[in-house]
Amino acid sequence: MLNDSFWFVGPAFLWQANIDVNNMDGSADVSSDDQELRKQALVIDTDVKFKGFNSTRFDYFSDWSKLKRAITLCLRYMAILKRRIKSENQWSK
Repeated sequence: MLNDSFWFVGPAFLWQANIDVNNMDGSADVSSDDQELRKQALVIDTDVKFKGFNSTRFDYFSDWSKLKRAITLCLRYMAILKRRIKSENQWSK
């Protein structure tokens, strides 16, 4: 009885020698009141293109934290230079 159960044997088409998959339409009969059926599906496709920005320089850094530190230092140095230029312009007036 246990050896002939559907649990161990499975569906009959699995025991066929040649299964013609070309004739299968791929549709399934699903009732509209099925609780596990989602009402909507959302698909978002993104394509990011950088124009004029070369990210190959970031390959120099071995990990994310070192890259962040380098960018932070560059931004800090730019701020220092901007303050220096601003202070020089105030003295020249």
